[in-house]
Amino acid sequence: MGVVATYPFLASIGDGTLGILLGLSGGVLLYVGATHLLPQTEREPARNSFMALGAGVALALIIVSTGA
Repeated sequence: MGVVATYPFLASIGDGTLGILLGLSGGVLLYVGATHLLPQTEREPARNSFMALGAGVALALIIVSTGA
């Protein structure tokens, strides 16, 4: 329903404006995620956090190297 409701609005705006709006929504998502996740990571053991960080970096490298 969201796609159907917003498509006419999104089709009428320019690429620059769309980029700014997508960057803004990504920043808000990152902020909200960080404010809820960072306090939780302080309570977890450091070993688990380091393994999760390593897995995330490895996944990013795999994605970049395959060109996906």
